[in-house]
Amino acid sequence: MRVYISADMEGISGVVHPSQIDPDGSDYLRGRRLQTGDVNAAIEGALQAGASEVIVNDSHWVQRNILLEDLHPCARLISGSTKRLGMVHGVEGADLALFIGYHAKHGTPYAIADHTWSSSCVDDLRLNGQSIGEFALNAYICGYFGVPVVMASGDQALENEAKALIPGIQVAVVKLATGRWAAECLPLSESRKLIRNCAKEAVSGHNIQPLSPPSPCKVDLDLMVTEMADRAEYVPGVHRIGGRTIGFECEDIIKAFEMFRTVVNAASLFTPF
Repeated sequence: MRVYISADMEGISGVVHPSQIDPDGSDYLRGRRLQTGDVNAAIEGALQAGASEVIVNDSHWVQRNILLEDLHPCARLISGSTKRLGMVHGVEGADLALFIGYHAKHGTPYAIADHTWSSSCVDDLRLNGQSIGEFALNAYICGYFGVPVVMASGDQALENEAKALIPGIQVAVVKLATGRWAAECLPLSESRKLIRNCAKEAVSGHNIQPLSPPSPCKVDLDLMVTEMADRAEYVPGVHRIGGRTIGFECEDIIKAFEMFRTVVNAASLFTPF
């Protein structure tokens, strides 16, 4: 059984501040260690449930965060950015997926580091009218390849988002967010045990089916400032809906994801004011 792990950082045990998740942050090395520890707990649970192969995709920011030298020796690591499928690159051929260290979408109250893909650029992402965050976007991509997402870890806001999309999913709630940059954190021994047990239960006994992404995919994207929409609307296939809103339509979720990344890249070239 091939188990795939997508590992973000904002939802990791003990992570509550930008200095822990920003590569230029003063506490970033500690954040990397915390992330690697949570991922190892998920790997251990998957192996205990009978996984024969574990693939880990480093999915946060520069995607060179997980410490390979400290990673469980039974797992292989996909490290580095510019990957075609981004946070779920390498999921093709997996039997199931685990999302470790994930966070809630932008605008969610009492959620650590709530954002959708780019905290400086994306206000809201809607897929066929449904407002979604990174969890749903990546889960739909996994579904395109027939891979169910059976377990996640993060704060209580991420739990609510995950369970609303995928009933029956196992979620390890490792902290209770009290604001965007504050949370009540479980002791590491407890959170790692929780992740391990959730992963083991999810891998061994799930009956979750892969999500069926919509086809075609109609995307509406609210950007942070009007100049971002000024730039984004020059991307072929994109149309302007409002001051900060653009839209486009693609035949499937993969093409929609590729267009989304192209639009965000174009929009990110704005002039701060």
